[in-house]
Amino acid sequence: MGFIDGASSDDGTVWEYNGVGWHYLARVDASAQSSHVSSIGGAYRLYHSFDADDIGYVALQKGDVNPELATPAISYDGTNDIADHITPWFNAGQNEIDKTAIRVRIECAGMTADETVKVEYALNYSATYESASTSDGKSTFTAKDTSSNGVTAAVFPKIGTTATPPVANTTPQAGVDFRAIRFKLTLNRGSTATLTPNVKSISLEWRRKIPAKYGFEFTLDRSENYGGKTPKEMKTDIITAIETSAQVEFTFVDDDGNTQNYYVDVTNMEDVEDTGHGEIGQTRIAVVEA
Repeated sequence: MGFIDGASSDDGTVWEYNGVGWHYLARVDASAQSSHVSSIGGAYRLYHSFDADDIGYVALQKGDVNPELATPAISYDGTNDIADHITPWFNAGQNEIDKTAIRVRIECAGMTADETVKVEYALNYSATYESASTSDGKSTFTAKDTSSNGVTAAVFPKIGTTATPPVANTTPQAGVDFRAIRFKLTLNRGSTATLTPNVKSISLEWRRKIPAKYGFEFTLDRSENYGGKTPKEMKTDIITAIETSAQVEFTFVDDDGNTQNYYVDVTNMEDVEDTGHGEIGQTRIAVVEA
């Protein structure tokens, strides 16, 4: 067990080591002069001494205790407290690829009208989360009331009038693109000291959109010379394009900006050719953007 002194006007804290890591046990009043842990009479307590020989104590739990199963029930210090839990960034192991967030699900227990959890998110390593209200009228996703005990879901709307719009209700939406995403849960306690919102899990439904690749099929007429090439030379060039390891530039539109030029791989060749030495014929080509 360890004691950490606060600043001159701040409370100290008590921490317990369970063999794996340290976890918080209790808060010590800033005016406490000394502390002592004892289980006299079967009551496991942290005692404090104050000026004028006063003694106070904080009840401690024995061993690794799940707050939901603690007997007697744990009484949380303070009322109407607010705490944030921020998840790590999630990029699906591929930060370079755009993903689409579709739906978020949060599973909660202990929810009431006062014990609530607000769900916000940030995109692409931004420090900014969505605001409580937005100009497009969508409400913030907040789990509250006993109806939120269990799984509550909300969808991601398409980015509209705000840089980071809030998650909406279950009405289908377009989703929001992200390279990385993280969530911020704001947990709010009411005035009952033995109640607290309990988030069991949060899960993200998303998809990886494969970049569009365009394919084309066309027929080359090798029945006569064209562009200074004989039918035989055209066939040689086609075979070179098929066998090269580099991408081949392809276009079928004569535009000044080269906006419809594609770098492709030749994936198929079907040749109908006359006999003889001229190698005259028709060649069916299939190409796919690389």
